[in-house]
Amino acid sequence: MSPSSHGKSLKTSAHSNSNQRLTSRETSPKKSRSRSRSKTRLQSSRSKELLLNMTARPAVIESADEDSDTSSAEEDPPTKPKTKLRLDTSKASEGQTRPTGPHTPISSEEQTSGSPMGTSTLIPETPDSYYVKSMLRPVSTEAAENRAYQTFLNMDDETEHSPGKETEQLMPTMSNLRVDESPKSETGVPFKELIDKLLILPANKSDSKFVPSFLCLYRAFATPYKLLSAVVDQFVTIERTKMVHFTKVAEMLRYLQVLAQWTATYPGDFASGPARDLALTFIQSIENSKVFAPAAREISNNLDTLIADEDCDWAFDDNPAAAKGKTSSSNHKKTPTTSSTSLGSSSNENIARTGRKNNHKHDDSDDENDGGNSSSRGSGVHSNASSIIKNYNASSQSYSNLMQLESAKLQAERLKPNPHIRLSKFQWHQFMEIPIDDLAREITRVDWTMYSSIRPRDFVRHVSLTTDQRRNSRRVDNISMMVKHFNHLALFVSGMILLRDKPKHRARALEKFMALAWKVRQLNNYNSLGAIVAGINGHEIARLNSTREMVPHEVQRQFLRLTILMGISRSHAAYRMAWDNSFTERIPFLPLVRQDLTMAASANQTFIGSNINWKKFEIMGDVIVGIQKSLEQPYSFGQRTSRTEEITRLILETKIVEESEDSADPRSELYDRSVQVEQTGADPRKKFDWLRR
Repeated sequence: MSPSSHGKSLKTSAHSNSNQRLTSRETSPKKSRSRSRSKTRLQSSRSKELLLNMTARPAVIESADEDSDTSSAEEDPPTKPKTKLRLDTSKASEGQTRPTGPHTPISSEEQTSGSPMGTSTLIPETPDSYYVKSMLRPVSTEAAENRAYQTFLNMDDETEHSPGKETEQLMPTMSNLRVDESPKSETGVPFKELIDKLLILPANKSDSKFVPSFLCLYRAFATPYKLLSAVVDQFVTIERTKMVHFTKVAEMLRYLQVLAQWTATYPGDFASGPARDLALTFIQSIENSKVFAPAAREISNNLDTLIADEDCDWAFDDNPAAAKGKTSSSNHKKTPTTSSTSLGSSSNENIARTGRKNNHKHDDSDDENDGGNSSSRGSGVHSNASSIIKNYNASSQSYSNLMQLESAKLQAERLKPNPHIRLSKFQWHQFMEIPIDDLAREITRVDWTMYSSIRPRDFVRHVSLTTDQRRNSRRVDNISMMVKHFNHLALFVSGMILLRDKPKHRARALEKFMALAWKVRQLNNYNSLGAIVAGINGHEIARLNSTREMVPHEVQRQFLRLTILMGISRSHAAYRMAWDNSFTERIPFLPLVRQDLTMAASANQTFIGSNINWKKFEIMGDVIVGIQKSLEQPYSFGQRTSRTEEITRLILETKIVEESEDSADPRSELYDRSVQVEQTGADPRKKFDWLRR
């Protein structure tokens, strides 16, 4: 008997036995029994076909009909398709060994050799920080041993260090900051599409970030008049449509909500000019409507806060006189002013002002001086004259925001570092007697006061202007002032540790600064945390082997966690994750904020033909939205006392070394002091070897 006939007999016998069992159990008539069997057979064949198709997808495609597939599935062992599926799954998992989430760019080791951004790429200018410039410097073999480049930013959490690996880690990958060079991304986004997205109802959490980021960044590619006229045109278009009245009103109210947010956040965009004329004319046309009257009143109150435009020195401006001195890439600024006389006039402005609930009267000559003198707007002198309020309404949101900003600027002006008292043992004992909680609270108070005096758009201005332009400007740059405070605090940490001659005294100061860094981390003050870590991990302190051995190992382990948190590994991935998971009061690591914005602004072009390269502004918008959210949650500090004033003066007025802008590296004096107290220092890359024993 052949094997095939034997197999057929076995199948026949099995089929007959199953029929007998079904016959004995089934009590229904024969017709229904055959119908149910046909349905069951049909369902089983469909499920089997679906299973075969699912298992056959990852396998190699073969030319076979349905019968051959069925027979092969019956004859082959069941482990064969599972093996193929498991192999394909492993291949897919190998390609996803490390998920690339947000704020985690691909490391330079994973880039191909043909990448356009190699180690020879010209890195744009970065902040004027002694401890931050080394972040973007390519490290060579000789420079790795140079004391000037040994800061905490050169450290890594890996065991082995090689000059090539440090070079690849120090060179930030700009593949995520550069726009993809594929044809899809080179088209850009038309301005009209951006307006549609600005006015449409947000569909998810990501879309809700578009409005604040767009209102902050649009001055880099459009004028206030161009944006306002586009919004008004959309408003009029919706009003003339034949959609349902309720839907139409909801759409128009959302447009007015965007205008209210715009006028409250950036009242300087509506300084005397065509944008203000158009806004007043538009509000006058809708303020008599019962539906739009509350929104029109809110926008009108925000427009009462008439201040100078503080962004005309770098942004697109409606003033034709200011546009003459711009470059050829700024020719778009001149076009919106051609039709300004037809849409807005001085008479409409006077009519709108008389209808408001404002009893403050001013001369027309003062208003003309505010609108015509463009140099006074761009000067930015830090005083009340830089933002003179001609008309105001105390109940408006724009006035409240302006008063809060002016108050923070005045307080920040008094907290500028003024090192003039030479460090001595008196300051050392005074510092050691202050509790750590009080020190952390006052350091955070100073940082928050400076941070709250910065508008989100000031960061865009800071990276748009060169260093010489910022220095020549008469406007106080609060970002540069905060960077100086960062450097001063880092030098304060290093100088206080190196002051004493005995290792036990230096160990006490080092231990206290490590505990202070942990307390500052608990307050989510990442800027001061970065400064303290920079001072301790600098080459001047890292080489003090005798001093570090006297610090308890538990304190060093705790500080090592902070070092990893602020490390540069994977583009500061640990810090970015901690920042995203901090939902209470927080202060960002300012050097990294400037680096991200500088990279995005300088490595990408603003326009692609006549369209806008919105990919560039998406990167900048993520940073700006994080800043805006952090500014909405202020710290709550107690009243200032004589004790707190003493702590503030100790930190801000103690002079460690010369911190002038002319000095190339003020840490050289600290390094000489470090060599003086300990002749033979340890390799800074091996200072945590005791943790690996």
